[in-house]
Amino acid sequence: MKNSRNYYKIKNLDTGTVINENDIKQTRNISYSVLEVTYDYQKIKRILTKPFLNKNIPSIDKYYYLFPIQKSDRLISLNEGNTPLYKSLNIIKNLGLENLYFKHEGFNPTGAFKDRGSVVEITKALAYKAKAIVLASTGNMAASISAYSAKAHIPCFVFIPDSTPESKLAQTLYYGAKIIKVRGAYDQAAQLAIECAKKYNFFLAGDYAFRAEGQKSQAYEIILQLGLKSPDYIFVPVGNGTNMYAIWKGFNEFYEMHIIDKLPKMIGIQVVSYNAIYQAYKRKALTIKPISQTTKTVATAIAVKNPSDAGKVLKLIRESKGEMMCTTDREIIKAQADLAKSESIFAEPSSLVVYAGLKKYIKRHKLNSKSKIVCVLTGHGLKDPVSGLNSLTHSIYQIKSNIEINKIFNQIQ
Repeated sequence: MKNSRNYYKIKNLDTGTVINENDIKQTRNISYSVLEVTYDYQKIKRILTKPFLNKNIPSIDKYYYLFPIQKSDRLISLNEGNTPLYKSLNIIKNLGLENLYFKHEGFNPTGAFKDRGSVVEITKALAYKAKAIVLASTGNMAASISAYSAKAHIPCFVFIPDSTPESKLAQTLYYGAKIIKVRGAYDQAAQLAIECAKKYNFFLAGDYAFRAEGQKSQAYEIILQLGLKSPDYIFVPVGNGTNMYAIWKGFNEFYEMHIIDKLPKMIGIQVVSYNAIYQAYKRKALTIKPISQTTKTVATAIAVKNPSDAGKVLKLIRESKGEMMCTTDREIIKAQADLAKSESIFAEPSSLVVYAGLKKYIKRHKLNSKSKIVCVLTGHGLKDPVSGLNSLTHSIYQIKSNIEINKIFNQIQ
């Protein structure tokens, strides 16, 4: 990795001032939620040329000039990135589309897109000599941060809502993290993590600036996988909103460096029981009214009452001439089964809001059949394989004799 020391600056969003990283290393009590990373794109574009980008460099190594990482930092990587972009072959026939793609982030090391952000966060935590890492999570980030913390040999403490799927907890525990269950939703867990970070001087990981810097690499890969072209539409699941903002930033950076000549429309999808950003979008507001009630949903990974990056999402929706939408649990479960059966793509329920949302979007808007559409699937189906099973029990047979076996197979002849 080359020295990226001269290519980025860290700013305080509240004051607009540039922060000396040595101050962060020494005090480690700066709120990461107010940080923003900016880059010298004029310098970087002389390095990240199209021939360089087309080189077959594995994982996300080739983009480190666009990460806030220095040559002296020990990089904590598990070969994240380089996830597949599947072109639909079957469901496009019913949707009237020719160029529908699914970017499957479930093929990252811990099974979710979070690994892209974790490589930057834990690299920074190690550079800042953090004695421990603390975070809040609905499951995917817990597994990811605990994996990268284990690689860095830094203790990890995770606050989770008590509705978190057991399959995600298993990963986290195997990586050696300590789990603190919270009676409540993600937002209560997040507040406790912030308080713990301040009290014990731990590194606060989560949906903050450093994470977005790693996750924006999804946009870079989509552009390369489409032949250095931008898609027309990007559909993204929205919980806190950090990932959607990160992807939008990634597209803007390649646009700034003249690698692409247009920006996509960004379509954000929430689950109907946790749709604070969607509600603000419908009101044409730039601020949200947090969801008050706690409701069970199959989309646990995006069940956030008070999304931390709501303002950024509402702003980018306007900038991209995009839209916010929401879907129901029933629509999500059906979409999960349909995508697996039609395209052999298995993603967790929270990811399937994009496919369910796409079908709604097509009914409301007349799309050019040749439009390039990318749906971002944020996690693998094995992260939460249980939520949709009840809808598939019709395919399970209980037999007592060979006669019953014959009846089953006679149905498909």
